[in-house]
Amino acid sequence: MQNIIIILLCLFTMGCSSTGLKVDLDSDKSQVLEIFSAADNQTAQGLVTYLENVDENIVLMPHNHPAVIGKSAYEQHIIQNWQGGTTIIKHELIEMTSFKDVVIARGRAIGTFRPNDSQDVFAFETKNMFVFKRDARGNLKVWQIIFNMQP
Repeated sequence: MQNIIIILLCLFTMGCSSTGLKVDLDSDKSQVLEIFSAADNQTAQGLVTYLENVDENIVLMPHNHPAVIGKSAYEQHIIQNWQGGTTIIKHELIEMTSFKDVVIARGRAIGTFRPNDSQDVFAFETKNMFVFKRDARGNLKVWQIIFNMQP
């Protein structure tokens, strides 16, 4: 909850009106989709590419788990999940709002997970919100992620 309040305060201090903001919606959407594609690439190279697009101060708020704070902790979180089994995932962008300093993307991820010690495959769907911070060159970095799991 505290992180959501921080996000809202940041938005209000930046000004929520699109008047005067120099954002390129097509570029933002393209960057978001490229970052999602890298996240979906469940290989070592995919991880490297994805992490290049992650802010040092990332905060992940996974469903029913403690927050993961900082890029190093986030990378370890991803690696631990990979060690538990095989995931096939596809992130989808539902809607996106661009501001001068941040982009907020609401989406979902669908996929399957097969634990290493089982032949069972479990389908999943998450709903998520990604907040991207814009760096000085206009590149988007994953800054905050909130997601839930379907019941």
